[in-house]
Amino acid sequence: MYYLQQLLCLIIGYCFGLIESGVIYSKITHVDLRHHGSGNTGATNTLRVAGKKAGAMVLAGDMLKCAIPCLIAWLLFKGYGGDVKIFVFFAGIGAILGHNFPFYMGFKGGKGVACTAALAIILDPVVSLICAVIFFSIALGTGYVSLASMIGVSCVYIGLLLHNFVWGYGLSTVGTVELIILGMVMVGLCVFQHRANIKRLMNGTENKFSTKRKGSKNING
Repeated sequence: MYYLQQLLCLIIGYCFGLIESGVIYSKITHVDLRHHGSGNTGATNTLRVAGKKAGAMVLAGDMLKCAIPCLIAWLLFKGYGGDVKIFVFFAGIGAILGHNFPFYMGFKGGKGVACTAALAIILDPVVSLICAVIFFSIALGTGYVSLASMIGVSCVYIGLLLHNFVWGYGLSTVGTVELIILGMVMVGLCVFQHRANIKRLMNGTENKFSTKRKGSKNING
């Protein structure tokens, strides 16, 4: 029953993750983000193509679609004590999977950074705040949002582990093992979705972020 409940959280998260904020924005404005910039429907490409207001709207939508299933998971399974955090984690991972691999779009979605940020905030606000400082420092310092995203998500994982093993989340032994595994999945999904960016970073062809709507070739998204 315990693992079926976790599977339920994963499914709930995936269903919410299928709500592509960028696609909704495209339908409303008749500006198909998939045909502009990087072709990605995430907040970064929306910001680049349509400006700050549109980018903020898509970012909020992508974070919200992760936050809602996480809240549902918490309400359903808060009776598990500290291990409720694991149910929340499953719901968040589900939302990231839904965003990254929506079945109705041929399993080609976004990179899940906004969803991951929302999950991090819910799991541990203190860790997420520290990692946000690291993210923006790297993004503003280098101009590479892809690099900042991967390092930021990795730092979230490290922060969660440190917090758990030093101060404790009140997890059971099984919950602790699942925290380690889910964290690895979270980082793995981020790195996998940025695999093309990694190649460009390694050969020096990754373009730096720009909010210019015309002529921009940044391809993180």
